[in-house]
Amino acid sequence: MKQIVEGMKKYWLLILIMLLVVASVLVGIFIFQKGEIYYAEQVKEEKYFLLNQDYKTGVIDKKGNIIISPEYDNIFIPNPSKGLFICVYDYNEETGEHKTKVLNEKKEQILTTYSGISAIAIEENGLIEKYEKSVLKYKEGNLYGLVSFEGKRLTDPIYESIESNSGKEGYLTVIKDGLARNCNCRWKKENRY
Repeated sequence: MKQIVEGMKKYWLLILIMLLVVASVLVGIFIFQKGEIYYAEQVKEEKYFLLNQDYKTGVIDKKGNIIISPEYDNIFIPNPSKGLFICVYDYNEETGEHKTKVLNEKKEQILTTYSGISAIAIEENGLIEKYEKSVLKYKEGNLYGLVSFEGKRLTDPIYESIESNSGKEGYLTVIKDGLARNCNCRWKKENRY
């Protein structure tokens, strides 16, 4: 009988240890995931607008001052409250190929460590009305990743595609290894999604 009681004590002690290990792992995961989170930004004031002149595009500010001369094939202003402009040039109509560079309001080239930077378009009723205002996508080889407007790498280039989802800002569909996954705007840096 004494051996049975000792065996039961060891059994319950082992169960208790396993529960503590599982609880510790869950607490660790919860704390780890409390890292930096990026939320969809709300635009309170539009400061920058497109300027179209002689089939070229530039940027003006709200006072009408020319920020970027109209010399590009197209310009994307993902967040009209921030001075970040994705300028498209050397556009080939036959192939659709083009080059891009990202300029700030001082006409300085920024985000130069990333290639293929583009805004993430949000479609509503088949029309592109706006863009994600907190993140951009970049391309490395045939894969895409996410980067903040400040140049922080949010994900490595591990996705075959990154697109807007459901016409709402902050909702993305990413494709990895042929599988689509819907994500909301709470992306974390250091490759966590």
